[in-house]
Amino acid sequence: SFGTISLRTIFQEVQKSMNSSLFRKDLYSFKKRLHWHCHFIQKLETEPELEFKSMHPMCDSLREDEDDELIEKWIAGETGFPFLDACMVFLKEKGWINFRMRAMIMSFASYNLWQPWQKTSPLLAELFTDFEPGIHICQVQMQSGVTGINLPRIYSVIKQSIDQDPELIWTKSIISNLGSDKKAIHTASSKSYIKPIIDVKESARNARELVWGIRKSNKFKEIAKAVYLKHGSRRRAKTHN
Repeated sequence: SFGTISLRTIFQEVQKSMNSSLFRKDLYSFKKRLHWHCHFIQKLETEPELEFKSMHPMCDSLREDEDDELIEKWIAGETGFPFLDACMVFLKEKGWINFRMRAMIMSFASYNLWQPWQKTSPLLAELFTDFEPGIHICQVQMQSGVTGINLPRIYSVIKQSIDQDPELIWTKSIISNLGSDKKAIHTASSKSYIKPIIDVKESARNARELVWGIRKSNKFKEIAKAVYLKHGSRRRAKTHN
């Protein structure tokens, strides 16, 4: 992000290490991340307008209005969903959180809260110590379903809570006074915590209908093809004999 070490240097060191390292498989995965790093940065360099406009222009009409109160509660970690709020509190404290949680945080803002990514993206960018515009903006658009070339994916904050922290050990280490009923905490129905700001299932259903509603049109599909030619991965598909 800061150019302290060039990507070329990192790539060459990884190549050398792969020949003798016990962690060859892990290094191979890391090398693929370096390729994706350049791929995403190149998108923004090719089209700088992506900082403000959706990759698929028709998607900018999906969320035209913002709700400042909802956005403030989301970025403050006061949504009423303990696991999500814990992630936001942790991110503000540490300046970093893993990829899955970043995707969930952005998905919640764009789908469940139905807020424009142009308003929420800069707020997250301020929190990341590893912020890199090309990667961040592309990922934000992917998790908001506005690229036209990636299938919309709505993360369930309840499912992620159950899957990632089933015993709530981590969540409770970040947020206290959640009570003892695990199911109630996971499902954001605990009376010991603040009331959820939205109905997560209903909001996800509404978002899914709106997003797929616009994606079905022939015009959308035609523009999506042009977007893919400009920004899609150039990785060749594997052939099977």
